[in-house]
Amino acid sequence: NIDRGNYKLSYLFGIISALFNPVSYLEVEFAEVIKKVKEKVKGKIVFREVIDEILSGLKVHTVPIDEVLIDNAYEYEMQEQRWIGRRRFISHSDAKARFGEHENFKFIQPGVRIVFDIESQTFYDVFDELNPTLNEWFTYYNRGDDLQIDFVNGVYFGNDNLEDNLMKHRRASQDVEGKPIQVPIYPYVKFGYSPIDEKSFFFYKSAVNELGPQQRLVDRMWGMVMDGTFLEVLPPLGVVSNQVIKSSVYYPGAITTFQDKDTTITPLRTGSNLTAGFNAMPCRCGRKAAIFRRC
Repeated sequence: NIDRGNYKLSYLFGIISALFNPVSYLEVEFAEVIKKVKEKVKGKIVFREVIDEILSGLKVHTVPIDEVLIDNAYEYEMQEQRWIGRRRFISHSDAKARFGEHENFKFIQPGVRIVFDIESQTFYDVFDELNPTLNEWFTYYNRGDDLQIDFVNGVYFGNDNLEDNLMKHRRASQDVEGKPIQVPIYPYVKFGYSPIDEKSFFFYKSAVNELGPQQRLVDRMWGMVMDGTFLEVLPPLGVVSNQVIKSSVYYPGAITTFQDKDTTITPLRTGSNLTAGFNAMPCRCGRKAAIFRRC
């Protein structure tokens, strides 16, 4: 299940996301993908519906952080959020494949979202100029009320009975009498690089944010070291002579005859110490001399 669910690659991208994002999400789902295949029966081509074993089964997905909405930013635990939502954009063909059999799909137009104005108590069609060919798919989860409702472009895609929209992701548990029962659970796992406080804030501190001050020091010292390296390779020169010597004399391969026999050319060195610059650069573990040794 782990190999078929793409868990390894999803976890890798989740770790990479945590390096520069305030939070990372992984979604767990059990998919049953049905496809139509061709079969030749008595010389005729017929279509049959089969379960795609490659795309079906336990799946783990990396979820972009801007797609997940939460109820309370000061609640650390994901499962203790009163409600969460996921907002994403899908193609019209994908929306039709998922919700085409619902009676409300006839109201769906690509790029057109239905919004409700509270003051006038009126619904409006709003054209999304940023996503003119896509549909907005929003899923509302409420673990306390055991609700999971889908909206496409603001149109309701649940059951006629609101209480019949049970959460699909569940786990085995027991009721107060000890009888087995399936309880709802949010299908998302969150993690991050480093906690911000004493477990009272939902988000984390990213590696980019935590190492920012050290990075500014490294950038500054790196520039100074490179400047010092250039001065070591091509040092400025001091010329003592009655003859004017142009800068073109110092190009590689140039041949110049000096008429003044007392001409002296001295490199101007200010005692640059490149090793000191390298040692000032911090390593990720906080130690110095990151270039000369590994952590």
